[in-house]
Amino acid sequence: MLIPMLRIIRATVAVLASLPCWAQTNQEIDALALSVLNDWQVPGLALAVVRDGKVIHAEGYGVRNVANNLPVTRETLFGIGSISKSFTVLGLWTLHAEGKLDWDKPVRDQMAGFRLHDPMATGRATPRDLVTHRTGLPRHDAMWSGGQPPTRQQIFERLRFLAPSRDFRAEFQYNNLMFLTAGLLGEAVSGEKWEAMMRHRLFEPLGMASTKALLAEAAATPNFAQHYNRGKTDWTLLPVANLQPSIDTIGPAGSIQSNLLDMARYLQAHIGLGKLDGKSLLERRFLTAMQTPQMVIPIPAVAGPYPGEQTYGMGLFLGYYRGRKAVWHTGTYGGHHALLWYLPEERFGVMILLNRVVREVPAILALTLADRFLGLPAVDWAKLNREAVDKAKAAVDKTRLEFESAGRPNTKPSHPLSEYTGWYQHAAYGTAEGALDAGLLTLKRNQRVQKLSHRHFDVFTIGESQEIVRFTTGANGEIEALFWKLEPSLDPLFFSRSPTPGKREK
Repeated sequence: MLIPMLRIIRATVAVLASLPCWAQTNQEIDALALSVLNDWQVPGLALAVVRDGKVIHAEGYGVRNVANNLPVTRETLFGIGSISKSFTVLGLWTLHAEGKLDWDKPVRDQMAGFRLHDPMATGRATPRDLVTHRTGLPRHDAMWSGGQPPTRQQIFERLRFLAPSRDFRAEFQYNNLMFLTAGLLGEAVSGEKWEAMMRHRLFEPLGMASTKALLAEAAATPNFAQHYNRGKTDWTLLPVANLQPSIDTIGPAGSIQSNLLDMARYLQAHIGLGKLDGKSLLERRFLTAMQTPQMVIPIPAVAGPYPGEQTYGMGLFLGYYRGRKAVWHTGTYGGHHALLWYLPEERFGVMILLNRVVREVPAILALTLADRFLGLPAVDWAKLNREAVDKAKAAVDKTRLEFESAGRPNTKPSHPLSEYTGWYQHAAYGTAEGALDAGLLTLKRNQRVQKLSHRHFDVFTIGESQEIVRFTTGANGEIEALFWKLEPSLDPLFFSRSPTPGKREK
């Protein structure tokens, strides 16, 4: 009996020795987070780790306000961007459970006024289609960007004027406008605003007391992370006043603001399939459906950490990380970037919030921590991401040089610049106003003013970008329209000249 007992004792000691010391583990997580923060020049970030359904680490690093040197804490509010989509889906699931919404019944039968450009999509699109990015509509994000975008209702009414780029249900195409529509659908069948739905159906039941539905609400709180970009030598503050109108307009697709503690609870609820604090706060079937493939995503040219097929569930991306099912969604707007990432079968996940958009940072942290906690062979994700960034930058530089060399030198516009000024109309994108500013031609749309650079003849570009604006001359010799490539997947959009703002010429 002695030898078997010694073997058991030795095996037990070996197992105990292999378990991490949580104090030491937290110190190592701190070191990793600070290293990534400094190497990738991020002002501040917040990081939570969930293992076996429990939050084992939750800390803030760096600063939320550079000028005043205010630290990021676990209570600091960040925008979670498109992670908001999963909240909207959960809100609709609660309505489905009450018999107020049918996932597979046409939207137009559940909400008056729904109409897309494609008649088939209008007649057949269901709420499930809206939240799985398969209506055939490309992003059209320029429609709602700017300092004074259309209202949610105006955007909804203009959907019929937005051209699709694929057939209905033919291909995955990420689309914020359809999630805005899903939020309005929730309002139509429930009789309550989307913001109220989020608050009393999700934030309050899940114990997310600090979470706000809108940027306008979060920015008024004292522990709010400012938005930043990185200039050549210093941080550039992105004013909330410039960001708030558009992100709050697109609300159901991306306006929720939260902190690390609240989002760690949200992560726990997903890993626990609705169970939190020992209670079933959300129905298991809601979370199971969200983690079930609904639409295949085309395999990218560079697979990265998720080789093979990727799919989209309901408000969540799905794939496999080193043989394990992975579920995630990122969120980006202004200077805030977030990642919700978990391995459901391992009951492991991370939540990361940043106040500068550096997409590589959350990926490095999540994958490095997953490797560490699951005992997988280490991969230098920081090095691989740095190489990918350098390669992408080289490709962008090459494309820019090719674009610049393709221009026709020594040409000039066919008219004096003053004759390009005036109003131009598009049924969905609204009014673009051409004007002169210190001798330069500008275009203003949704209260956003952009400078035009002459390329050749009557073709201009927006600032230093490759976004093209082409003016056309009518039979009477006057400028009569412009073509503006606002949606990358489509041909340039046609804006007709108008004698007054808001009116198109017949």
